[in-house]
Amino acid sequence: MDALQLEEAADKRHPADKRHPADKRHPADKRHPADKRHPADKRHPADKKHPADKKHPADKKHPADKKHPIVYQAIGRVENDFDEPAAPDRIRAVESRIVLDPSLTEGLRGLEPGRQIMVIFYFHRSQGFDLLQHPQGDRSRPRRGVFALRSPRRPNPIGVTVVDLVTVAENVLRVRGLDAINGTPVLDLKPA
Repeated sequence: MDALQLEEAADKRHPADKRHPADKRHPADKRHPADKRHPADKRHPADKKHPADKKHPADKKHPADKKHPIVYQAIGRVENDFDEPAAPDRIRAVESRIVLDPSLTEGLRGLEPGRQIMVIFYFHRSQGFDLLQHPQGDRSRPRRGVFALRSPRRPNPIGVTVVDLVTVAENVLRVRGLDAINGTPVLDLKPA
């Protein structure tokens, strides 16, 4: 269609397509001359996004990143003589008891004394973290990344220790080698 045909087609609009008188613009709605863009405000061709700057589909946030809290329930707690943090070697040298929630006792079936188990626990007394830390707080040793240490001061204060299972009696496990203090919430147990 040429321009004349378009003009004729516009004149043949359906009567329902006509604008209602109330749809007319109010004189105050006119743009002020100062609202026009200045020629210097135009985008420079170099400002266009490069095709390589597009986000890759793999860069999409994982559903777990939506700042929803991750909630775990403790399945038990640690009992031992250490009410305050101490050197991990000192804590590991004594026997500890893991007192499991009685409703979970059946889940211990198959664990046998003499075997090793992994204890996953929550560092309930830990506050904050540094990405670089001196191992065991010893300033004479060079700082290392938190993920290269067993420090309780971590982004997610979760501890994991492989222990020797001494006995299992109903919902109580006696273990050797656990470096968690008295009252520490236990999150899970797994065979090592």
